[in-house]
Amino acid sequence: MRQCDSDLSLENYSCLMNSFLSSGYKFTDYENINPAEKNIISRHDIDFSMGAALKMALLERDIGIKSTYFLLLKSDFYNLHSSSSSNIIKAIISCGHDIGLHFDASIYKDDKCSIDDAVQKECDILSSIVERSIDIVSFHRPTKQLIGYPDKVGGRIHTYQPYYFYDIGYCSDSRGEWHYGSPLDHKSYKNGTAIQLLTHPIWWVFNGTPKGKLEQFISNNKDQIVSLIKQNSSVY
Repeated sequence: MRQCDSDLSLENYSCLMNSFLSSGYKFTDYENINPAEKNIISRHDIDFSMGAALKMALLERDIGIKSTYFLLLKSDFYNLHSSSSSNIIKAIISCGHDIGLHFDASIYKDDKCSIDDAVQKECDILSSIVERSIDIVSFHRPTKQLIGYPDKVGGRIHTYQPYYFYDIGYCSDSRGEWHYGSPLDHKSYKNGTAIQLLTHPIWWVFNGTPKGKLEQFISNNKDQIVSLIKQNSSVY
């Protein structure tokens, strides 16, 4: 089996996913995960770039794996109602992937009733956009109180419930580097038990350091904004 490099890139992501497949891991979803078996949940929280999400979705389709893409309904970086985002969502779904809600609890009152109500409303709106039910929620930049929170939110399971966060292995590339250890070094991988793998496409699609990747994202957005202004105004 090829040794995967530690750098976060699409090539190394492909190597990582193929390593799981070669080791006998089955890519599954939150409802069908078996903690005692070689099961893996591939999860993507889309914090910044729908375009990066699409590149990841196409790569995974070619590899032959399935992931769940969690989308922010209230984001300053992308608009799910735009034609470009709509086309990307359709493409992600056509690749065989699932869609979940990426929920920013910080913009709501910090009590269970408010969170439940907000999750329910956001899931209903996202469901109308993607034209399928939304049954799973991930928290955007979760507080300590939300990590390991045992109850459903808005009547839906969430990715930080103990069953998905403590009962199975958990790996994350938050801030552009591995937390909880590299997946192939994780004790769950070595023991042949289940893992939830959280990745953010922006760290894999762009090149360089984490800060450099964000700078590339900023530069690309500037070019896109200029192009859109020219399409909609003769002044510029």
